[in-house]
Amino acid sequence: MDPGEIRDHNSLRAWLESWPRGTELQQETARRVAVTLAARVALRLFPYTFTKRRFSLTLAMSRSLLISGVVTVCPTPQIRIAADQSATAVLGANRRNGARVAAVSADVASAVVAAVSGSTTFKGERKEANVAATVAAFAAEFSADTTATAAGAEVWEVVRSDCVALAEGTSLERAPLWPDGNPLQEDWDRAKKELESAGPEWDFWIDWYEKVLAGAPQDWQGLLTDVALIPPEDWDQGSAHVGRIIKGLKLKHALLATPNAEVVSFNADTQAFRVDPISEMPRDHLEEATERLANVLDLFDFEGDRSNQYRALSTEHSIIAQAVETYAQRPRMLHRACIRVLKRLDIKIRNGECPDRDSDADIDDFYGTVLAVSVDLFERDPLVREAATRAASARLRDIPPEQAEVLVRAADEVAAVSEGVLAEELPEDARVAVDPGAPDGDRKDATYVTASRLLRVGLLLRAYSGGKAFLQEVESLTKTVAGISGNVTKIAATGAGLSLPLWLDEALKIIVGLF
Repeated sequence: MDPGEIRDHNSLRAWLESWPRGTELQQETARRVAVTLAARVALRLFPYTFTKRRFSLTLAMSRSLLISGVVTVCPTPQIRIAADQSATAVLGANRRNGARVAAVSADVASAVVAAVSGSTTFKGERKEANVAATVAAFAAEFSADTTATAAGAEVWEVVRSDCVALAEGTSLERAPLWPDGNPLQEDWDRAKKELESAGPEWDFWIDWYEKVLAGAPQDWQGLLTDVALIPPEDWDQGSAHVGRIIKGLKLKHALLATPNAEVVSFNADTQAFRVDPISEMPRDHLEEATERLANVLDLFDFEGDRSNQYRALSTEHSIIAQAVETYAQRPRMLHRACIRVLKRLDIKIRNGECPDRDSDADIDDFYGTVLAVSVDLFERDPLVREAATRAASARLRDIPPEQAEVLVRAADEVAAVSEGVLAEELPEDARVAVDPGAPDGDRKDATYVTASRLLRVGLLLRAYSGGKAFLQEVESLTKTVAGISGNVTKIAATGAGLSLPLWLDEALKIIVGLF
């Protein structure tokens, strides 16, 4: 059946049931199509299900809808159980609030459960038929409501568009919910305003749903799966309690996304923070790499007769010289310096600012040595490889101008109570991270390192002030929080009286939102 012919419940059901199911793979494909349709219809109509000031119902709905999205990309047995539990919670919250909510809340719960194979809520073998009925119920509900007639008509149009895309094998994970404009935008604006006034615990839900509307990237298999699997007993304690758990989960995932082959520690003697390298590279290999870089610096003295043609390389020469002096025991930062120099050299050679490698043996030797050392560090140290790979693949948002000052002030704040590399580099990196005139690569790299370091200082301070409960929320971070308990003990023993500084707390909110 041509999905372009879908117009109503019967044609949708016929199309869903026309999918071949001869093999296990075909059955899974048909199920995923039904799951995706049910989830996207339910997500589209969330603003209409929002009921003013009934936040227990709104939380139950939000949970159910988030799980419906997670189910489409991560249909594990645990998620299927969570989906069933969330559907039951929605129906219970609806009864407690005495609200019909235009019958849509029950339909949303049904859509989630119907989409999950093995659910006990629906009887019968054809889950797709239940999904078709649910979609039809949504469309009928809107068409019957005089305030939402236009939306009801558009439901079938976007459902048909989704079906065409799915028939072509196109993923809808990044597809906007309403490609031609949201007919429920005013409803969402009102709901958003109510949620914002209800407290910061709703910030996560607002951000999540706006990304859903836009088809923006989201960490469905990471953070959102963890949120979906929050135990029912925690959901039962309300939005403020769930908000605190989600805050810890967001910090955890930001930490996991920013490994930098180093940990933050506290020096009890100086009462200052520092970053200590962690490495799995044999010491003699690291010494060899550093020595090779030191030797290649002798290629240029910038004072001889040929100095003019090499003067353009003075900055790159200085970067390597400083790296040799400062990062002899820090393979990740040594690798970072090498990559930065290689990028700069490529640009300068391409722009004709210095001879190219084929025509100048010294430049070829300098470039080749830096490249070889960077490869050696990457291949021989798994922690360098992890950090460099994460940094290169990180999808970091640009920091808005109004948030730039916060990040810089937080970096200065932390630097003032730090020592060594952390004190010296944090302010400089933060300023590069927020500088719109800096090259994109430099800005992204500086943002990553700044985020990694501020997150770990923040984690240590929160662990100091938050105690065991907070430590339990991040207990799976292993190397990321290596020695955290010992450092908390050292802070307490010194009587330093440290707390989470204002600017750092604000900066952490910005940083967590970058990922």
